[in-house]
Amino acid sequence: MSGTITINSTDLANAIKPQLLQMPEISQQSYNYVVWTDGTTIYAKDGQTGRIVTSNTDLGKVLQTIVDTIPDNGAGVIYIKPSRYLMNSSVRIARKGIALIGGFVWDATSSGYKTTNIFLTQDNISYFIIGDDTSSAPTLFFMMGFGVDGADVNGNPINHTGSILVEMHNWIRHSMFRQMFINGVGTAFMHKQTYAPSRGLEDVYFEHIAVERVKTRALNLAFTGYNIRLTDVYVGENYTDDWIIGITNGYDVFISRLWFWTDNTYRGVILSGGNRIIVRDTIIKGTRNETFRIQNASNVLVDNVIVDAGTYKTAKVFHLSNNVNLEIRNVYAKYTTTPVYVEAGSPPRLANCRFLNVNTNIEYRSENRGVATITAGTTRTTVTHNLIFTPSRVFITPIAQPPGKVWVENITSTSFDIVTDTAPTANLNVAWYAEI
Repeated sequence: MSGTITINSTDLANAIKPQLLQMPEISQQSYNYVVWTDGTTIYAKDGQTGRIVTSNTDLGKVLQTIVDTIPDNGAGVIYIKPSRYLMNSSVRIARKGIALIGGFVWDATSSGYKTTNIFLTQDNISYFIIGDDTSSAPTLFFMMGFGVDGADVNGNPINHTGSILVEMHNWIRHSMFRQMFINGVGTAFMHKQTYAPSRGLEDVYFEHIAVERVKTRALNLAFTGYNIRLTDVYVGENYTDDWIIGITNGYDVFISRLWFWTDNTYRGVILSGGNRIIVRDTIIKGTRNETFRIQNASNVLVDNVIVDAGTYKTAKVFHLSNNVNLEIRNVYAKYTTTPVYVEAGSPPRLANCRFLNVNTNIEYRSENRGVATITAGTTRTTVTHNLIFTPSRVFITPIAQPPGKVWVENITSTSFDIVTDTAPTANLNVAWYAEI
């Protein structure tokens, strides 16, 4: 799948989602283990010898048996053939070099693709537990090509609230999760730190992930993590009053092509702490309370973002507190009441931003320009600048030769005055430009 998504439909959600779910066809190469099912029993065989090594009705138990047979310093590629699988228990993976790969094949009977679908039948458990409670780091963990449902094998939804699909412990390095559709779990990805508090995720990528109907967070990550990438992540129809994505103390974090399409979520993305963070090329629709909260972070860039509050007209697009070197540019947000709320610290640098206030129907900007007129016989005019904050700089240029000096004074959060020391005999037009 290409890294670029082309949108051809006016319905953004429906245009994106099918492309995120495309899975690359799996070639019939040799794997360390191959897993398949006859519809009831799940089998695993050695990919080299063909010997069946285990069987069970629970995919969790089958995978755990396989993982436990892999040497501590070995590696294992486990291919789970396209079909429906029940998973009733956890799998703990603390070894290095484990890859779980699903796939799809063409099903002539249904004239469609048959995919690897895992049905999580139990709430309040973690299904894939990566890492352990020591300082060792599981390295080169790879998971790709799965559909996951909080449902029974017949597709009947189960009301998950506390389940976690992937729970990562402590120091996780050089790992990737890609091309997954996750539906109806409590939390999709969770990182927990119970040991070595100075180490978290390192070189961990999330690519082409679609998440729907989570009850808490889609991704709860980092805790002193380095080089974390979220690319082409779609989140829709989530029922949570928590944040959809939370990253704590992330260093060198890159978030690109993030798509939220939900009217049931209170909060969008929280970035707490960390350094060198980029969020770009993102569309968010329908967060009720806050879209972004950025706090105690340094060197953050938010670029090329569209926010549509939808039905609930979000109170805050950006909730900011105690950040250093934060820049927000090329942002358009509509149906908002508080575009940028600075709780503590300095305001961010804003460039080419536009925010439509739902109450006044006035579009507030990070910079603005216009032409003001000093009426003949008067010496001043007041300009309403419609900026988000009090402008830091205002430039003026009289269009005709003024009769005397012209300057700016009384700059406030809503307006400024253009003043001349000599009243003109005819109307004097003055071009102005103001920026935050």
